[in-house]
Amino acid sequence: MNKEEEMSQMTQAVGLATTFKPGMVMRPDDPVGMMQEVAEYLADRQSEADDHAKLVKFFLTEMPDEITGGSAADTAIRLLKAYRKEDTMSENSVQMPRYKCHKEVRALHIAEVAFHGIGTEGEIDGGARITPTDKQYAPFHVDENYMRKHNPQAGGYYVLYEDGYKSYSPAGPFESGYTQTYV
Repeated sequence: MNKEEEMSQMTQAVGLATTFKPGMVMRPDDPVGMMQEVAEYLADRQSEADDHAKLVKFFLTEMPDEITGGSAADTAIRLLKAYRKEDTMSENSVQMPRYKCHKEVRALHIAEVAFHGIGTEGEIDGGARITPTDKQYAPFHVDENYMRKHNPQAGGYYVLYEDGYKSYSPAGPFESGYTQTYV
């Protein structure tokens, strides 16, 4: 293997390793420094994980429910959630609550979004015609407010909630959060 091939492999390896550290800036002129930075980051995460494990063990084995104000396990979980720093609004805040979707919606996959430009009476119309991918559904109009708020794109989903609210979702988030039902 020549020097150029070795350098290419090392660059790929360093690039892959940097995916462990969110927001890391690539420095092609300093691959060793980048690897050291990744190693330090991973060591810190391991140390945090060890601290979490010690905290959980302490609350589960040492703290009576009377002191913790309820289940020691619940207290340990609350403390761990407060201790974690990911998914926060800032470095100094606690983790944001997580939510799992359990809504049922109606949706159509979008094949095309065609802007109108001029309304039926000659006025400027900022709405558009959305053409669903499934040909059994006719194209339909969405108004300018919908377009400004949601900016729908071909490949995404036009979404209608049970309360009548109309929205748009990009394909990735929609498909990972919803499964089609046939009821």
